[in-house]
Amino acid sequence: MSSASNDKQRNYGIDLFKILAMLLIVCWHIVIHGQALHFSNKWIVSLLQSVLVLGVDCFALTSGYILSDIKYKPHRIMVYWFQVVFYSALITFCFFIFSPGTVYREDIIYFLRPLYTDKYWYFSCYFLLYLFIPFYNTLLSNLSLKKSYMLAGMLILLFSVLHLGKIKV
Repeated sequence: MSSASNDKQRNYGIDLFKILAMLLIVCWHIVIHGQALHFSNKWIVSLLQSVLVLGVDCFALTSGYILSDIKYKPHRIMVYWFQVVFYSALITFCFFIFSPGTVYREDIIYFLRPLYTDKYWYFSCYFLLYLFIPFYNTLLSNLSLKKSYMLAGMLILLFSVLHLGKIKV
């Protein structure tokens, strides 16, 4: 649904897709950080990781789709910043209380400065993307169909084929 129209209807298909993407991301973290890496058949673990990591791409695609047609509000990124800091502090505090010895000084620095560490790479990317949304939306709305395909092809080549900007997770 377009937010340009006055009716603010939800697109439940996008909501379901985001939920599926989040589920894939949670499962991917379980495989990466859990005991699955000790599974005897490394081929199955690699295949599972390859499928589950698609959740990140799906989540990013839905975020881009939603952000492509919004009324830009610069203050929203600070709301997201505070949410990241709050939930990170809450989770770190829970580990500090319920699992003593697992929280270190670096962990506190990480949640206080989410843009400056690898631990919050997705938020860092989203933060930067959000700052440029008005420019991206203007660019995309003024491109011809041919140039849109050229741009998509260049982005796929640079980021998928050549792995430019690859982030270690």
